[in-house]
Amino acid sequence: MPLREKDYLRRPDKYFHKVYNAGKADIGSMEKVHDEFGTPIGSSEFVSQMKMWYRNLGVTASDVFYAQSDGTDIEKKIALRGYLDISTKWHVKMKNPKGVEKTYAIYRVYYNPKDDETELNLVGVDS
Repeated sequence: MPLREKDYLRRPDKYFHKVYNAGKADIGSMEKVHDEFGTPIGSSEFVSQMKMWYRNLGVTASDVFYAQSDGTDIEKKIALRGYLDISTKWHVKMKNPKGVEKTYAIYRVYYNPKDDETELNLVGVDS
């Protein structure tokens, strides 16, 4: 049965699948390091909560507007498959195409029910 244009316009997600292969995101929290007596030391270490494949999304003008009203600049926007309980206090570690690992803070988490994916707006963190 050939694909007709009106079938594609009704349900394009039935014929095309989203691919989450832009890279692996390591999502977790930054925990304070304690000494042997339980006193917190000034540094923090990354504690991984989950690792997932992601796909890149474009940063929209409204994302930039709302972030700049809070005084931050969004560097990246990614999507993860399914509904995920992710806190905005968590961080994301990803490798860029050159293989250099970078840490991002999560600025905004949004679940998109139409595509069944969780969108993350990321802000760069100086390591």
